[in-house]
Amino acid sequence: VLASARFVTPIPDEIPEAVGAQLHVNPLTAAMLVRAVERTGISQGDVVILTAAASQVAKLAATILLRKGYAPIGVVRSGGSMASAQAESVDMSIVTTEEPGWLERIRGIANGRPLRILLDPVGGELASAIISRMEGGTVISYGDLSGQTINLPALAFSVRGITITGVSVGGWGD
Repeated sequence: VLASARFVTPIPDEIPEAVGAQLHVNPLTAAMLVRAVERTGISQGDVVILTAAASQVAKLAATILLRKGYAPIGVVRSGGSMASAQAESVDMSIVTTEEPGWLERIRGIANGRPLRILLDPVGGELASAIISRMEGGTVISYGDLSGQTINLPALAFSVRGITITGVSVGGWGD
């Protein structure tokens, strides 16, 4: 691969390639996501929902969000992913879509706070279900793991004030 030097970070030989490959992209993506959240104008204590919450990017973003005073709520697909996320001591509430009533559980954890920010690398049915419960706000997309379309009624944008934006590390150096 031929890449510009500004996009390359030397990694010592003792760091496995699988780990080294994450050292640049994951923290950068997490930082870009937090910056995008801050641009929405939400306040400390507000809820930020993160799908694929067992991923390294989501765990890094949640850690930063917590330190900045936000209230992240993670969404994962399985109990195993939930255990993995919780084992790494990320202090966020996590819900698994395996459990019936998971959307209502998010609302319970939010404890009356509006659901206005979604950080989503999944798309498809998962994102669509969460967005259907949002009360205005912003979806910040950074992937398409499901390969499925996000389905929203057109009035979600004009009447409910839902906006969709995204981040990509491909543009960070511009």
